[in-house]
Amino acid sequence: MDNGLRGAYGFRFSEDKGKSLENAMFLELCHRKSMNPLIEIFYWQDYKKREVDFVIKEGKGVRELVQACAGVSDLNIRKREIVALLKASEELRCNNLSIVTFDYEDEEVINDKRVVFKP
Repeated sequence: MDNGLRGAYGFRFSEDKGKSLENAMFLELCHRKSMNPLIEIFYWQDYKKREVDFVIKEGKGVRELVQACAGVSDLNIRKREIVALLKASEELRCNNLSIVTFDYEDEEVINDKRVVFKP
């Protein structure tokens, strides 16, 4: 659903920037998929409930793993998002790791893997 419609007609008790960011990211990926039918969008979760918001597959391989995270300044949330990306990276054999944020831009190398933070 469009974030504008969600905000105007949705029922919520508090502002949830994380869900809005995740929804906007999903809509952008759907747009990209409409331009390239080889793209598929998945979600990943393991038995410990670690999750990656978007697994982007193109053809037979996984092209990118993406987290949408509004609270990247919170160290616990940041660690949770990175740990999930690294675990999925091992399992899905993908080293293109991204965390989409509202306004933070950086790169970190963790366990020999580069995690890119993109606003």
